[in-house]
Amino acid sequence: MTTASATHRRSSDTIADQDADKFARQDDLYAFPYHHLPWRDAAGGLSISRSLGWGAEYLCYLHHVSELIVSLGARSILDAGCGDGRLFTVLPASVRRRVGADLSPRAIAYARAFTPNAEWHVGPIDAIDEQFDVVTAIEVLEHIPDAFIPGFVRSLADRVAPGGFAIVTVPSTVLPLNAKHHRHYDEQLLGEQLRHAPSLELVRFERVIRDDAGILQWSKLLHNRWWSLDVPALRSRIWRAWWNSARVATPANGRHVLAILRRVG
Repeated sequence: MTTASATHRRSSDTIADQDADKFARQDDLYAFPYHHLPWRDAAGGLSISRSLGWGAEYLCYLHHVSELIVSLGARSILDAGCGDGRLFTVLPASVRRRVGADLSPRAIAYARAFTPNAEWHVGPIDAIDEQFDVVTAIEVLEHIPDAFIPGFVRSLADRVAPGGFAIVTVPSTVLPLNAKHHRHYDEQLLGEQLRHAPSLELVRFERVIRDDAGILQWSKLLHNRWWSLDVPALRSRIWRAWWNSARVATPANGRHVLAILRRVG
C-alpha cells in the first residue's frame, strides 16, 4: 500500500469512527427509499407522498403467512413469484435459507436492495435445482394464463422437500376481478388447479382478511386522497382491528383463499 493510499485509508477510517452515530442515523433511513417519495406525474403535477390504500390489509396478510411458515418449522424457503421480496422482510431469523424468484428484473432489483441477505433469481423457478422446507406462491396463480398453470404447479411441488409444505394464496371471488388478473378463486377452483401436482396433499384451506366495511372506513379516515393523519393511537387501533378481528374470515367474506399442502411423494 502506498503512503498516499494508507493516509487516505486512515483518514476515511477516522471519519467513519468519529461520525459513526450520525452515519447510523442516516443509514437507518435507507430502510425505505424516502428520497423517491416526492415525484411529478405525467401531467406535471407535484406529489410529496405515495400511498398503498390497502397497505394495512397487505401487511396483516403477510404477517399471517409468516406465522404459518414458522408454525411449520421451516428453516428454508423458496418464494416463487416473489415480486419485490416483501415477504422476507417479515420472516424471523429462524428461517435461514431464503431464495426468491420472479420474472421481473425490476422487482428483483428492489428485492436485492431491500433484502441483501437472501438469494434472488430473475426467471422461472425451473432453474432452481434445490428443495426447501416451504415453498410459497403468494398471489401468483391469478397472474398465470390457464395453459401454464399445470406446469407451474408441478414446478412448485418439485421444489418442496419430502415432508415439506407449500403455501399458495390467491384473491377470492369476494373481490372484483382486477384487470391485471386472469381469474379470482374459490376453494373449488384452487383445489382443481393444485391437483396438477399429485405429490402435494391438501392439508387445509383458509380464508384470510374479512371484507369488513367498518375497518376499511377507519383506514380511509386515517389516509385518503385529501389528507393523511399520523396519529399513533389511531394507527395502533386500526392494526389491532385487522390482526385480531379481520384476519380470519369465512368463504362468504374472505378476500383471499390460502391453501397449505404437504409433500407426500
